[in-house]
Amino acid sequence: MVHTMGQALYRKYRSRSFEELQGQQHITSTLLQAIERGDINHAYLFTGPRGTGKTSVARILAHAINTLPYSDAPHLDIIEIDAASNRRVEDIRDLREKVHIMPAQAKYKVYIIDEVHMLTSESFNALLKTLEEPPAHVVFILATTELQKLPATITSRTQRFAFRSPTPAVIIQHLKTIADKEALVLDEDAFALIAEHGDGSFRDSVSLLDQVRSLAAPSETITETAVASLLGLPARTAVSELSSAAIAGDSAKVVTGLQQADSIGISPLTLNAQLIRLLMQQADNEHARRILEKLVLVPRSSHPAASLLLALLTESVPLANAAPLPPQKPASKPSTPSAQSTNSPAPAKVSVRASNQQATTKVEATPPPAPAIPSASFDFDTLSQQWGAILEAIKEHSPALYGTLRSTSIEADGEGMRITCKYAIHKKQLESAKHQTSLTAGIHRVTGMGQFPIVIVVDMEVVATKPLAAVLPKSEEANSVVSVMGGGEMVQYTG
Repeated sequence: MVHTMGQALYRKYRSRSFEELQGQQHITSTLLQAIERGDINHAYLFTGPRGTGKTSVARILAHAINTLPYSDAPHLDIIEIDAASNRRVEDIRDLREKVHIMPAQAKYKVYIIDEVHMLTSESFNALLKTLEEPPAHVVFILATTELQKLPATITSRTQRFAFRSPTPAVIIQHLKTIADKEALVLDEDAFALIAEHGDGSFRDSVSLLDQVRSLAAPSETITETAVASLLGLPARTAVSELSSAAIAGDSAKVVTGLQQADSIGISPLTLNAQLIRLLMQQADNEHARRILEKLVLVPRSSHPAASLLLALLTESVPLANAAPLPPQKPASKPSTPSAQSTNSPAPAKVSVRASNQQATTKVEATPPPAPAIPSASFDFDTLSQQWGAILEAIKEHSPALYGTLRSTSIEADGEGMRITCKYAIHKKQLESAKHQTSLTAGIHRVTGMGQFPIVIVVDMEVVATKPLAAVLPKSEEANSVVSVMGGGEMVQYTG
């Protein structure tokens, strides 16, 4: 069949009878039986996702109850109203006056109100009485994609039909029927890709088919790759390989896959949506589920590309399964014991929290394990030379971590490095799993280094000159409150 220029395929192949409608047999069979019995309701409500046939069924039903042959041409007694542009209370009042006028030709005057959820509250109130007790010659057919926005007073006065999203197989069969009539040749993967990105909508899927028919001459096969290129989508095979690499923890393949997608102009959000759709089919796989949990957060990020990379490296950087660090060497600067601790051996690790004891010069705690990334071995000289570049790399993905690290200093510590913070709050931040991941990833991106010990300490010299009691408020009332609360935590003091 020769394509008619200027007419979109979704309009050309719109269903014009109950028999042509696909995927909604539970609705069409019920309506046909009701029409055969002459059981016509005064108000119908069609709900469901876009592109599932609500408006088409409304038009078919309007013609059927009037025993009229279906026609795309306007009919005096079949009035279609777009609620999005006729939502004011004045529009509904005008409708309420006109419903009392008898049909010009047909048995029933049918009002089809599309996207009815767009009406204002005042408009719904104005419609309510007419909808509840319309004249005998009037039938209302309301259609909406957002049932939850309709008042219960409206839905309770209608006969509701819930339209379902068609399965990919049903959409593919519909596309093949149209392709045959239009002399289009597509391979199976191309049909599958179009159906997949039609998001369960017949109209959207047919519109995509309309786009891709310009890719090839008649009888020339349109491939999945060509469809993906036209729609700005990654090939399904590429998405599958990327997800498999992420699940397997192959960081090299993950990075390569993301670089390839970027080189052909695939946006991170588009690729992210593709990966989510694929990994949802593997939700029984624990690795896939962990990655999926991170992918769903990517659209909220201000840096989608970085968030997507870190999400796909979830299995490459398993913090929970990282090998424990070897014992750390003591701090290079000896601690200065307080008068209260001279008669007892100093503990290997001293808590930052203090009540009436004097703080030591350095406060250390065993840091959480560093992420395991198989790569180059540790070299502090290289690390210190490129520390500025590392900070800049971290700044792009984690401004908060960058701000914290700017006020720290680093030094070699055996087979690893020591980060010295000015304040305990910074130490606490650096020990968080989130910052540990970002820090290790930043070092790896710039230097290629893998796992090595990182000791995080607090330099308390500036605050260790007085016991905590000496810096507490002088008032007796304040001191009594502090005493009742069990002391305080000294985070910063410069007096």
